Parts: sequence; structure tokens; C-alpha cells
Amino acid sequence: MKRKQSGFTLIELLTTIIFLSVLSVTAAPKLTGVSSGAYINQLKSLKATITSSQQIAHTKAVIANVEDYPYVRLPVLTNVKTTFRFGYPAANYNGIGYLIDGLDNPDNWAFVGTTRSPHVFYITFSSKVDSINTSMDIGKITRSECYLKYEDVAVKGEKPKITLVVDKC
Repeated sequence: MKRKQSGFTLIELLTTIIFLSVLSVTAAPKLTGVSSGAYINQLKSLKATITSSQQIAHTKAVIANVEDYPYVRLPVLTNVKTTFRFGYPAANYNGIGYLIDGLDNPDNWAFVGTTRSPHVFYITFSSKVDSINTSMDIGKITRSECYLKYEDVAVKGEKPKITLVVDKC
């Protein structure tokens, strides 16, 4: 009596393994690129938000006639006073940071600013830095190579500079 064997032949198994290998090699880079692209797009969106917010705040500073002062506090969105330098939001949390809704959420964002001139405010994703605390150094953000950099106005007549660094997003 002959037994009927069931199962897959060696050729069927090898074909399936090769097919899955080729599929994983081609799909893996695309899947990892999706998260990288998402980080980059979020930073681009943040840059657009900051640009728009600083223009609105600058208009308010011009109306209040304070664009000639190197340091002034002025309410912009609420009664909370925003710090300005020569008519633009300062490069710190009390400046541009107040104008960005959700920036204070530590589950999403990490930020730190310099205390000496030129003043610079760095923003990145909290998932890109190993720890978040109030004394976080700038190196943690810059080493991530996935951040936004907001540079203060140094003299009257300049505009703040906004730079994206997305080398390792």
C-alpha cells in the first residue's frame, strides 16, 4: 500500500524563501524611510509655524512701537508676556517657545536654548534624545542631527534665522 505524502516540495520551499527575502530587502528601506520622512515633515511644519508666529508677533511689536528695543516683554496670544529682541520673539522658551502650541509636551518635544549671545533655541523630538531634563545640554540635541535651530536677532533690522538639520532623521 502506497502512502500519499503531503507537504511542500523542496523547490516550492526555496522559491518561497527567495521571494520573501527579495520582498524584505526591497520593503525594509521604504518602511524605515517612512519614519524618517515623518520626522522631516514635522520639522518642516514646525518651521512654518514658527515663521508664521514670528511674523504675527513682529506685527504686534511694530504696533506697540517696541521693535527698536533689545529686550522687551509683550503679551501676544494671551496675557502671558512673550520676550522680544528688536521686535522679534526671543530665542528661548519665554520668547518663541510661548508661541508654539504643544511645545511644552515632554512626550513629543525636547528643547534648550543658549544663555549667551548669540542666543539660539534648539528643538528636537523627545525620542531623539536619551534623557530630558531642565539642565539638558545643547550637545544632546545637536548630536541627534534632527532638529530645528532658531537664532535670535543680534541687531536692529535683522530677522531671526530658522535652520533645519535633518541629516539623521
